[in-house]
This record gives sequence, C-alpha cells and structure tokens, in this order.
Amino acid sequence: MDLDHIFHSSFYHYNFFFFLQSLQLILLLLLFGTAHKGETSPAQHDPAQPSTINLIVLADTATRSVAILSPLLLLLLHLLHIPLANLDSLLRSTSPEFTLVSGSAAAFLVFLVGIFSSWSECVGLGAAAAAAEAMDASSVALYGQLKAAQPFFLLAGPNVIESEEHVLKMAKHIKGITTKLGLPLVFKSSFDKANRTSSKSFRGPGLEEGLKILEKVKATYDLPVVTDVHESHQCEAVGRVADIIQIPAFLCRQTDLLVAAAKTGKIINIKKGQFCAPSVMVNSAEKIRLAGNQNVMVCERGTMFGYNDLIVDPRNFEWLREANCPVVADVTHALQQPAGKKLDGGGVASGGLRELIPCIARTSVAVGVDGIFMEVHDDPLNAPCDGPTQWPLRNLEELLEELIAIARVTKGKKPLKIDLTPFKE
Repeated sequence: MDLDHIFHSSFYHYNFFFFLQSLQLILLLLLFGTAHKGETSPAQHDPAQPSTINLIVLADTATRSVAILSPLLLLLLHLLHIPLANLDSLLRSTSPEFTLVSGSAAAFLVFLVGIFSSWSECVGLGAAAAAAEAMDASSVALYGQLKAAQPFFLLAGPNVIESEEHVLKMAKHIKGITTKLGLPLVFKSSFDKANRTSSKSFRGPGLEEGLKILEKVKATYDLPVVTDVHESHQCEAVGRVADIIQIPAFLCRQTDLLVAAAKTGKIINIKKGQFCAPSVMVNSAEKIRLAGNQNVMVCERGTMFGYNDLIVDPRNFEWLREANCPVVADVTHALQQPAGKKLDGGGVASGGLRELIPCIARTSVAVGVDGIFMEVHDDPLNAPCDGPTQWPLRNLEELLEELIAIARVTKGKKPLKIDLTPFKE
C-alpha cells in the first residue's frame, strides 16, 4: 500500500470535511438562536434534560472523531502488517483524485443531512416554544382579569363530570346566569375524584375522557375551565386543556405535585388543607413561584373541628393574604361533614350542611375575598358525589345577586387603618 497515497487523499479529504463541519456548526448556532429566543423561563426548562445545542455539539464531535480516526486506524493496520487484501486492492485501484472527490462528496452529504435534521429539530422546538409562550400569555391575561374582577370572580360547576350532556347543560345555565349578573366565570368539574371516602363511590370518567369533555365545554361556551389533579404525571395533559389547575386540600404541601403543576404555566389554585394553618399556604404559593410560575391563588375550604366537622375561621381570609395572591373561598366544601354520614348496610360517606352555604358565602364576600368557589347541581339530592354540599342550580342566581350586593358595599378588600395615638377631646 502507498503511504503517500493515504496521506495525500486523507489530507485533502479531511481538510474539506472540517471546513464543511465548521460551516455546519455556525449555521446550527444561528438556527438554534433563532428557534429558541425567549425559551429560557424556569417553567419551560428542565435542567435535568440535555439542551439541544449540547446534543448538536455532541453529534458533530462524534462525526468528526470518526472522520479523524478512520485513516489513522487504516494506517495502523498497515504498519502492523495486518492483511487487508480486499481493502488494499480497493485502495490500489483508486486514484488519489477519486478518493478526494468521493470522500468530499460523502462529507458534503453528511453536512446536508446534519443541517436538515438539526434545522427540523430547531423548527419543531421553536414551534413548541412559541406554543408554550402563547399558553403562558393566555394564563397571565386570565390571571390579570381574575385579580381585577369586581366585585369577585366565580369558580362554579358540578362536583364531578357525570356525562358530557350533563356538563354541557350545567355550563350553559351557569354561564347564562353569570353573564346576566356581570360576573367572570371559570367553569369547574372534576374528571376523577381520587380521594372518595369509599372505594364504591363514583369517581368520574377518568383523565382522557374527562379532558375531552372539558375541552368541549371550552369550545362550545367559550369558557375557561378549572379541574383538579392528584398525581404529578397528570399535570402535563391537564395543562393542555385546563386554564386553572386545582391542587386538592389533602395535597396542598406535596412539593412534586405543586412543581409539576406550576411548570404547565397555568394558573394554580391551591386549596388550604383542613389540617393546615393559613401560614402554610404562604410556603405552598412560594413553591409555585420558585418553579417559575407567578400565577397562583390560595383557597380556604374549612378547618377540621373534631372528627366529622369543619369550621370556617373568617380570620383565615385575612391571613391568607400574606401569600400575596388572590384569595378564594370554597363555600360548599367548607360545609362538608367528612365521613359523617352512616350508610345502610355499613360504611360511611361525607355529609354536609347545604343550608349554611349562604351564611359562609355572605361572610366571605363581606371580608373581601377575590373569588368564590361553589359547586352547583341541577339535582343535588341525586348527585353521585358530594350531593349534601352542592348548591341547587335553581337558587344560584338569587344567592349570587345577594352576594354581589354585599360585596359592593363592603370595604373588606381594603385594610382599615387603625390609629393608636391617644384620643383627645
């Protein structure tokens, strides 16, 4: 084998190859910078995942390594007198000029394939980033509207999705009432009630079917929707549909769940645990913000008072403001009597004090909450979940009219300045 032949062809071949690779890297850097403008928020970037530019550099380094090592390996085999009859014959029959052209053509082909695949990846990631940015923008806009709502906003709907027909019917009627009264509405219903008292209780249609139904509510009635999650892996799918993701009271301190919900960029409504002091919610809200999401709300839903009862401490509404975000009052779940209802044949279920819903609602708006959470049903006595604490649809307008009247005269949202200087005649 002619060593001059090998060095001659390799020198020109790999100089040209490196020129193409350098050009490729420059173009890829330009593509990457264009496709990923603005895609650096903590909510969108997972530090555990390798960045696209690192993957590109790794791929190019591997390509060049193969290009450099191939002729060196060939030379080593020749010097060690390892028989390579077929390869030697091929090299002897090939002119340096043909080797240069064919090698350069191969390098140019690698260059084109690399550019195309990396450009496709960058464009795809750029589109995903644009979609995420638009999603974040819509969440920020809705969050701003809810914060500015006067006299308050309403999260309302049936406790759980019973059927597509039922949910659409409820959305239609509740929207009609809130539109008439001028209240901002976010429609609420759950796809899965994972924390039922009994394993025999109705839980809902599940994640996939439930989200399809909620998506239809959004499209049909142009309404934002809120629904709850129970596990971290649900957050991504729910975030593609829901405008507000709700964290159940029992899970209000679960860091992984809070962070996963926050990373969707959606508004997060955290219910205060029945076992928690209001100060705990300051920490829970901060977990959302530290995950890169400023769109957070906290919700009072009662505090355990013995084994089978809840009370609402109005002082909590004031203390929850320390979380520096909108405060919501859940005026229906706050009147649950957990596991307080004995069933025929054994077992227990949650009861409730529906007749006191107006009492808690009046107190809440008088104190000056930003939003009211209320579960509403057209047939509460036959509701499959939390029937004793769902407010009748036929009485919704009447109650909301009264709450609006109270909210318009109260100064609860503005702290009263207390003057402690000595009183003088």
